[in-house]
Amino acid sequence: KPNDVVAKVALQRVQTAQAIATNLAAGNAALTAKKWADAEKAFGEVLKVDPRNADAKEGLQRAKDKR
Repeated sequence: KPNDVVAKVALQRVQTAQAIATNLAAGNAALTAKKWADAEKAFGEVLKVDPRNADAKEGLQRAKDKR
């Protein structure tokens, strides 16, 4: 059914957006806690699904600069 495909794509987009938001929040929390490796990992996860995400790029660079 065409609607099933549309629903699956929509669900995947929502799940991706949620994963990005969750990992950005985790990365920022790790930066605040000075857990640089955890921050790098979280921001890296964002960049796997959204390689152009400016917030993740900036956070990753901040974490690397602090190491």
